[in-house]
Amino acid sequence: GMVQSVTLSNGPGINYFNAVAAETIFTMIFLLVIYMVGLGMEEVPYLVRLCLPQQKHEGEFANEEMYSTKVTSHSSIRKSYYAIAAIGLTLGFLAMLGTQVSGGAFNPARVFGPELVTGDWGPVWIYWLGDLLGAALGTGIFFLFFSDKVFHPSDLRTSQ
Repeated sequence: GMVQSVTLSNGPGINYFNAVAAETIFTMIFLLVIYMVGLGMEEVPYLVRLCLPQQKHEGEFANEEMYSTKVTSHSSIRKSYYAIAAIGLTLGFLAMLGTQVSGGAFNPARVFGPELVTGDWGPVWIYWLGDLLGAALGTGIFFLFFSDKVFHPSDLRTSQ
């Protein structure tokens, strides 16, 4: 048929430990990237060059360049393009790495759908265990170490 199962088929050739480890680690990395680009760019101060006319002498104006750090990026369109590229490229890269080891699913639903359609049930537990553990680790790491940038953007401005 047209639909192929992502999962490894049941058999003696499977290293279950490696499969679960790959799904866990790659899902963790994937979630961290999603959080970083999705939440971590909420309000980022950046340098903007302002050309302000300054009166040097009587009747004489010159443009003085100043850099302002008080301007924050509110362009959700620009940010979403970075997020799309980062998430898509990461998923593609991790899928290439994980295909041989675990099938490279990183999502239990990605496994369940094709198995339901094909009736070809592999060791589904690998994906439930590995992916949920990886998601928990990625989420935990992000909120423990990186989330202050998200929830306190005012700290970024006042530390100038």
